[in-house]
Amino acid sequence: MTQFRPHALTFTLLCTLLPSLHSQAQSSLMITTPRVVVEGRERSASVHLKNAGDSTGSYRVFFREKSMTDNGTVKKIASDAQPAWSAATMIRFSPRRVTLAPQQSQRVRLALRKPANLADGEYRSHLVFRSEPENLTRQSNTSQISTQFRPTFEFSIPVIIRHGRTFATAALSDPALIQQDKRQVLRLTLNRTGNRSLYGDFQVSGLQSTTDSGTTLFEQKGLALYPPLNEREVQLELPKNIPLQQYSHLKVVFQERPKYGGNERAELMFSP
Repeated sequence: MTQFRPHALTFTLLCTLLPSLHSQAQSSLMITTPRVVVEGRERSASVHLKNAGDSTGSYRVFFREKSMTDNGTVKKIASDAQPAWSAATMIRFSPRRVTLAPQQSQRVRLALRKPANLADGEYRSHLVFRSEPENLTRQSNTSQISTQFRPTFEFSIPVIIRHGRTFATAALSDPALIQQDKRQVLRLTLNRTGNRSLYGDFQVSGLQSTTDSGTTLFEQKGLALYPPLNEREVQLELPKNIPLQQYSHLKVVFQERPKYGGNERAELMFSP
């Protein structure tokens, strides 16, 4: 079932007008669907957009192929060739260009068309929303004409198709506490087997003993591991004011979100 997170992700486009205006106009695109998962008999989905700012904004919508690196960064694939896991050719969407007045909303509708003899597994492409630059020309009282441009920003969300039998298992390994720029960082590895991605939340607890229920120290939500990677590094920045030495053990839990089609759980306990 297609699922959405309840809170909105926002990226903001700032447009600074001429100095004589003494004001700023802001177009803020809210995307309340940070990922789309289509599985089972579903054949459609939608992405909800809203301009929460006070200036009209225009955005172009298109698919882009991306892959994940072993440190969790998602990057554009350099080659123009479509990867084996691409979902772009199976999805039609509209509109392909959106113009939103302040506080106006719009849905981008996705329609799925699976090819015959599609192999079981997970397919993924990223839907990109790119702002279109606007030429701002204004004539001052001194008859001088000045031109400025809106900067171009873009944001992308994964669109995932799961077909047939899909499965995954999760495991955690290689924990280490490190210092980075005066920050306490817990570094570990998230491991994956199976033919689908992982997506879930991390929780770190401090224990006085191995039988202790533990005290929650830190949570980080919304981390993914995409095929074909089988493992990725995860870095969790812990609060500076927590003396980890007071705990005999730290417990790390990774829990998938069932509403995105998974319920895998992995735990790891170690001495700090």
